Amino acid sequence: MEYLCKSLIAAYVFLEFSGDDLIDPDAAVKAMEAMTAELQSSSAEEKEALIQTCAQEAAALRSASHDEQIAQFIADLPQATGLIEYDG
Repeated sequence: MEYLCKSLIAAYVFLEFSGDDLIDPDAAVKAMEAMTAELQSSSAEEKEALIQTCAQEAAALRSASHDEQIAQFIADLPQATGLIEYDG
């Protein structure tokens, strides 16, 4: 399930950070909303796998000195998609 989670994260990152010349912003938002809606039907095990993979991927990006903005986006993805509640 790890690679499926990584693929989903990559799709969210692509849609969020691609320029307007590559993908229409409205289409990107609609795609992310559709993906998020489907995630709501995931099993608890699937949700937990995505939450853990997001944390691992964000930490890996940070430790490799990659783009902090992307690392933060990935770290926040479980909250943004409603998999966990916002605690702040």
